[in-house]
Amino acid sequence: AEKLDTLHPLASLTRGQLLSASIPANLKFEPKDSLSLWDAMQGVVRRAKEGDAVKARAERLAELDPVKFFTENFQFVTRPEAVAYEKEVKGELVVWMADASMQNAATTALKQLGNKIVEGEGGEEADEDESVGSNHGPQAQVGKLFRLMCTLHRQDRLPAVVFNFDRGMCERVAFGFNEILQQAEEKAREEHSKTLKNTAKNAAQMEKFQKRMRDKVVSEKKEEERLQELAEMGESNPMDSVMSMDEVTFNSQFSFVQEGRSSNQDFERITESARKVMGEAHPLIQILRRGVGVHHSGLQNKYRMAVEMLFRCGFLRVVISTETLAYGINMPCRSVVFAGDHVSLDSIQYQQMSGRAGRRGLDVLGHVVFCDVPAHKMHRLVVAPVPRLRGHFPLSPTTLLRLLSYIDQVPNQRGVSAALASSLRSSALRPLCLPFVGAHNPALTRVLPPHSRVAIELLVRLGAVSSSGAPTPLATLADHLHAMDPCNLALLPLLTSGALHELCTPSDERNWAAVSDDLLVLLSLLFARHRLHPDRAADAKLQARCKGVVVLPKIQGRCRSVLEAYNRLVLSSAVSLAKAAAAKVPLSPSASLPVSSLEFQIQPPQLPKPGSLPQRLAEAAGSVEGSVCSPFAALSGSSERFKSVGELLGAARPELALHKSMVPVVEGVGWEAGQKGAALSAYAVDFFSHEQLRLVCGECGIGSGEAWKGLRTLQLILASLKSALTAVAPPEDVVLQAVTRLEQEFSAKFYSRLYR
Repeated sequence: AEKLDTLHPLASLTRGQLLSASIPANLKFEPKDSLSLWDAMQGVVRRAKEGDAVKARAERLAELDPVKFFTENFQFVTRPEAVAYEKEVKGELVVWMADASMQNAATTALKQLGNKIVEGEGGEEADEDESVGSNHGPQAQVGKLFRLMCTLHRQDRLPAVVFNFDRGMCERVAFGFNEILQQAEEKAREEHSKTLKNTAKNAAQMEKFQKRMRDKVVSEKKEEERLQELAEMGESNPMDSVMSMDEVTFNSQFSFVQEGRSSNQDFERITESARKVMGEAHPLIQILRRGVGVHHSGLQNKYRMAVEMLFRCGFLRVVISTETLAYGINMPCRSVVFAGDHVSLDSIQYQQMSGRAGRRGLDVLGHVVFCDVPAHKMHRLVVAPVPRLRGHFPLSPTTLLRLLSYIDQVPNQRGVSAALASSLRSSALRPLCLPFVGAHNPALTRVLPPHSRVAIELLVRLGAVSSSGAPTPLATLADHLHAMDPCNLALLPLLTSGALHELCTPSDERNWAAVSDDLLVLLSLLFARHRLHPDRAADAKLQARCKGVVVLPKIQGRCRSVLEAYNRLVLSSAVSLAKAAAAKVPLSPSASLPVSSLEFQIQPPQLPKPGSLPQRLAEAAGSVEGSVCSPFAALSGSSERFKSVGELLGAARPELALHKSMVPVVEGVGWEAGQKGAALSAYAVDFFSHEQLRLVCGECGIGSGEAWKGLRTLQLILASLKSALTAVAPPEDVVLQAVTRLEQEFSAKFYSRLYR
């Protein structure tokens, strides 16, 4: 890793982009990249024969000569001037690509810039072996990254953020760096132990003499003798001048810490809270002293805050992180390293992560380094356009409930006048009447009132809202768990019906441990959902060998009947919503097929007779009662007697703006062993049983990162549920007691095993 290969942005341009004569708008150049492109195009024109089409562009390229282009101030080129020059050079290349007679010349210029894709020389097939051969295990990757960091350190390209989507790999890389530096330090300390000892001895003697001189009054002759003695002690032979050093200077050779940016006092002050919680001897604390930090969602907040503060003050020079540093945290750096490939590494993640490179006011340029990323993936990331973000406005019952709770709390706030409260209520209700997305989707403005009315009716029937529209105490519980929409509303009928109290009541046959297990199964169905692979769910031999449950047990008793009744209620409300919205949006007299775009007119059914395909499509589309189903769904004989939410959402017209979040059903309640694809994983139940995450991941077929996030989410939900029940239930309530016991036990196991 002594030499880093430079990648020109146009080296990733694809054949399709060449034929379409388009350069992605997010493909930015450095000034040297613009100059390299001009040099390549100038060379192609110079070598072209008389009569070639590209020869006619010589005059235009002469105008783009930097000496002529920057005529006003050639010695100092400003950034706007460099951007203008980049635009002109790109425009000239687009002219070449748009002209069929000059595409070969454009291809030649791109090949000079290192592009092997435009002619198929470096396709994805050729890079498969490269991506496989570059992976030699975690230890090899740690060594490669360490050599890369040393190279960036010598080239003055630190601080750097190393992105890897695997939390375990981030910690292995950091611990590997610490091990390499520690071994090198121990080896050097053995070789120079005598020099270090003599240096420390001389420093101690000099300090002793200086103290004696400060404490005693001596004669001038005596003072001259001692000064001469100190001078002789400070002198060293030529070999000692090379080898002699104090302890601080020696330790700095085996650390990425930048001298002078921050002191040890700053380090002790910033890491005080983290050291109290994690301990002074914790490996994650030790690596901080060498200028290396780790940042991911599995670490404690105090440690992550310490890493962020140490990085901003310049103490940390290398941080290994997952995607947690890509959004919302101010930690710019000089270099960004992508260490390894991952399915989550897409164009949005690349643009967000690479944007960390380059600190305003400190760095002229930022650097992006790819390490162990396949070449075809690297080229796709560089030239891939950023997807457009399309907004939508799914008015779920939980969103409406939170809005009603906000409106209800506004008058009770201290210092809020009646006029201000009225203004705040109007501002809160305005998006329901005139949503922002209504400008691009006018039909949404017409169907939004039925959406709101049906959602409020559902909340009233669930007991979250009174008949007057005021939130009830149960609304506090649903509001606390709003992040788990739509399953948060399913807790309300379980509480009001008494089914949850029956589940949480211990007896002679069921002690508190059994109550906790049954409660965890129910909460896993609602809040820790993970689809189990059908083959794994149907493999009885595999489940018999497993230590855990693997398949989430079915809900039994009153809880199951209550949830099934809740699903029927929600489905009935969703059908009413669809019909009310369809009455506001009339069916268009014409329709088209989604793939072939074949248009046909919708008309009342007629007697079957031979005719054209549009005539037969119109007969089938017009045979459906009402107007909820789309004409395309009507071709398959769909009716408005919907048996499931999926059938309703799949058959409804797009202009009705139905969304899954508007139908808060709980899936998997009535799962049976013979139903494929419906089984849920019991990873949370298994972890609570034996506390072995690696075993849980292997048996349930779930990734460690996904399992950790699910367990962390469930732990936070238990804490929120405990807080909400404490506010609305008496201390002797059995549900509150059961949730409190489960939260304490689950949090203790989670923090002891998975939370560093």
